[in-house]
Amino acid sequence: MSRNRIDAVYDVIRDRIIRGEYYPSQHLAESRLARELNVGRHIVRLALERLDLEGLVTIHPNRGAVVTRIQLEDAIDILHAREALEGAAARLAASRIDDGALETLSGLVDRMRQAIGERDFDAYSETNARFHQVIYDASGSVQIPSLINTLRSRLVRFQFRTILVPGRADSSLAEHRRIYEAVLARDEEGAERAMRAHIANLRDTLTEAWELVRT
Repeated sequence: MSRNRIDAVYDVIRDRIIRGEYYPSQHLAESRLARELNVGRHIVRLALERLDLEGLVTIHPNRGAVVTRIQLEDAIDILHAREALEGAAARLAASRIDDGALETLSGLVDRMRQAIGERDFDAYSETNARFHQVIYDASGSVQIPSLINTLRSRLVRFQFRTILVPGRADSSLAEHRRIYEAVLARDEEGAERAMRAHIANLRDTLTEAWELVRT
């Protein structure tokens, strides 16, 4: 069995969930996915089990896999947990980051600004994810980023849409710039505060625009 094939099927299904091609509560039939992706059902089953562990899919006995439906209360709870973890990662990054990673963060902030100007929100979301990954890597922690990524995966399809909420893109850019400036200054407390504010604002946006972003 090829691990690469499982990874490829996982990536395809995950991307379709994030982009809304598969909607909440939609049944994901193994046989149909196997035909579409030209792989065996056992490959699809393993990919779905991985998505189940991440919370993007729920596997029911005698029914199979369905796209997980997240309630607003769940989303808020997840973002409260992420606020604490992301803040801790930013604090650690401020004390440990090297010059190369700082240069990368600066370039990512510039690319985010450019993406907003071009209204390329796919590029903005991708660059946003890269920005946070640089922070995670710079933190030097193994467990904190692992926990964050598990939580992020459950809300990623909603975060992909919050950037479309009027005014959110500009606010998000300003928040990332403040995080970068605090990390650049090696201001551990400031970096944690800026990151926690960023996640809190995301939580507020998600709450206010829940009907828009969840459909």
